[in-house]
Amino acid sequence: MYRLYYRLRILLTIAVALGIAAAIFYYISYRDYESNVEHYHLQITAAVATAVQSAVFDVTRTAEAPGNVFRIVRLGQNEDLEALAAQHGTTLEILQVVNSLGADVVTGNGETIVVPVGLQELEPLRTIVVYTAEQGDTLESLADRNRVPLEQLQADNPMLAQRGLRPGDTVFIGLQIL
Repeated sequence: MYRLYYRLRILLTIAVALGIAAAIFYYISYRDYESNVEHYHLQITAAVATAVQSAVFDVTRTAEAPGNVFRIVRLGQNEDLEALAAQHGTTLEILQVVNSLGADVVTGNGETIVVPVGLQELEPLRTIVVYTAEQGDTLESLADRNRVPLEQLQADNPMLAQRGLRPGDTVFIGLQIL
């Protein structure tokens, strides 16, 4: 009889230990689940906010600035540049010239490039440098500093030419290729 009680006590101790371990595992798993759900919701919110901002930017930029428009695009791994060019109404050659890419570069590898939207010809030939405007910058001062004709800078940045330059604005500066 003593052996039976002893074995039952051991089994009961093991069952209690397993129950405690299961409860701890469930608690940890549930906390991770809640954390993952919260993280997922934050990602969805950020994605929606980015899409809305991009749509608003595209609409206002198109409405304010018909003509040459440049966009900054982050390429995916092995993204086809010719397909990207076609999607934005330009050519692979112009995409390569604007970004100082060699003629043999036809796919992206995760870098950020400038995409000329709707440009079929690039006169004069130029590479585009992206500059973030600082306090006191004007299109005139940037044109002088970079030795770029003011008219070309205004044509490359029609929205900024209309409303003026503000700190934080993205300015596309076309440096002529000799």
